[in-house]
Amino acid sequence: MYRLIVLVLFTLALCTLAGCSRHSPQAELPQAEKNLRAVAEVYLEASAALGRSPKAMEELEPYLTRRAGGDSCLISPNDGQPVAIIWNVSLAERKGAAVPIIAHEREGKSGLRKAIDLRLGIRELTEDEVAKLARR
Repeated sequence: MYRLIVLVLFTLALCTLAGCSRHSPQAELPQAEKNLRAVAEVYLEASAALGRSPKAMEELEPYLTRRAGGDSCLISPNDGQPVAIIWNVSLAERKGAAVPIIAHEREGKSGLRKAIDLRLGIRELTEDEVAKLARR
């Protein structure tokens, strides 16, 4: 009887641990968001290597070629357009209320464009919001 109780308690403990795992499955990001995240990661990687934000595509290309998928992340699947990259964004502006975006969809979908900021936050913005946060 004692063994049966221990076996039941052990089984319950295992089931509880399996159900409370930290690594719960997360929803897969849409491809447009994956692309923006890849562009932003390359942008920040280049910024770290250069000691400043990149000023042109030529400064990003070496980092894009090292990534799986290469430059395929530069096209938004939502509108089929190249992702707009904002060059020479001040990295010091990561700590404000209005964090500037570093990349966004050109046309987007349903009047909204996905954009990614310096903190890697992805948002859907109107054309006016993109213009305000792009700080061109």
